[in-house]
Amino acid sequence: MIQQRMALIVPANLSEPVRVELIDTRRTTLQVILDGDLESVTCGDWHVYVNTDAMARNLHRNLRATALLHDVGLDLAGICQGNVIFLGHNEHGYEDHVPGHLIRRAEDLFDTTLVSHELV
Repeated sequence: MIQQRMALIVPANLSEPVRVELIDTRRTTLQVILDGDLESVTCGDWHVYVNTDAMARNLHRNLRATALLHDVGLDLAGICQGNVIFLGHNEHGYEDHVPGHLIRRAEDLFDTTLVSHELV
């Protein structure tokens, strides 16, 4: 069964916009967005997916994702390369929509509007 959730996607390419969109959260779909194999790091009510092939494939360092992660208390600068996906999780550990507080933090940090605030 396809599980679609709202995700915060931070592309490594600075010419691509940071965005919030409904995505299929199956592993294969996440791998396509990240352009490689993935690993997740959990923090509170959310987690971030990063590309584990990034170093070997010499992907661009993701400056925006690194800044957002640093802003919320995680230092993943060494592994934050390529596209990055932020999702939430529920009390059972299943994928959930990215939390509104993380979207608002990204909006403040990147000085942009990502979604209607009625949705978060």
